[in-house]
Amino acid sequence: MSLPPIISHEKLAELLASSTPPRVIDATFVPGAPEEGQIKFLEGPRIQGSTYWNVAKVATRGESVHNLPFMLPSAETFAEAAAAHGITPETPVVVYDRAGVFAAPRTVYTFRAFGHNAALLDGGLPAWMAANQSVDSETLSELPATQSATYPTPKLNSAVVRSFDEMLANVNADSRAPVVDARGPGMFDGSIATGNSPVRGHIPHSVSLPFGGVLVNEPYAHYKSESELAATFDHAFGSGSIASFKKNGAQVITTCAGGLTAAILWLALQSLGVEAALYDESWLGWSIRAAQDKAPVEV
Repeated sequence: MSLPPIISHEKLAELLASSTPPRVIDATFVPGAPEEGQIKFLEGPRIQGSTYWNVAKVATRGESVHNLPFMLPSAETFAEAAAAHGITPETPVVVYDRAGVFAAPRTVYTFRAFGHNAALLDGGLPAWMAANQSVDSETLSELPATQSATYPTPKLNSAVVRSFDEMLANVNADSRAPVVDARGPGMFDGSIATGNSPVRGHIPHSVSLPFGGVLVNEPYAHYKSESELAATFDHAFGSGSIASFKKNGAQVITTCAGGLTAAILWLALQSLGVEAALYDESWLGWSIRAAQDKAPVEV
């Protein structure tokens, strides 16, 4: 059973009733409050049988990655975390978010980057509850016990991630891969700072598409229809761009502040059948190099 990148609450209900139900995980994350997602998971409600995945902890951290917040974990770290959640390489995974769509796409991206069959629940917990699907409202004092599994060390699909060196080479290339930035317009044009980044602006030749542009926010955050998504990307890149990308096999690179919301655009492109990669360091990493005169900036 190969999952599409994004599924509806109806599809998840169908899968949960099947003979091979997916592992459902809550990957809610609140920037600036890294424990809030787990606290809310424990308070409930939550999708029955789900477990909690902390995207900031299942990541590579420290000086080796400039203390950036959401860098892809090593294959060993990913395998250990998946096994602890009772996930084997054959277990389909569906990820949801308490905010509808916000942080969970990053976890879907992480699973898919390691070749795992994973999908996002569109609209997350709000969509599930609005459809009167079953939830567990019990308040928990600790995360539910999960029978661990065996997960051999996987291989990262390097085609879906971009490093600083690759991004710099793309900027300087005669024929460039298209790059789309998920930050807000003020961060993109440099009129406001991006967090604690030392430099303002954007990667040269990139285009702006704030992540909210691919979402509908009422009555809860969920993705636009495929036709609306295509039109939104065409507005950012130019008329007919999505059709051209698909025809020519072009790979679009997504970026943002720190690698979280770039995954919202990455997943949208995947749902359209467009090849996409994510610049893992995103602007925080690029701006560190720019402050050292190692990377160009546009404003």
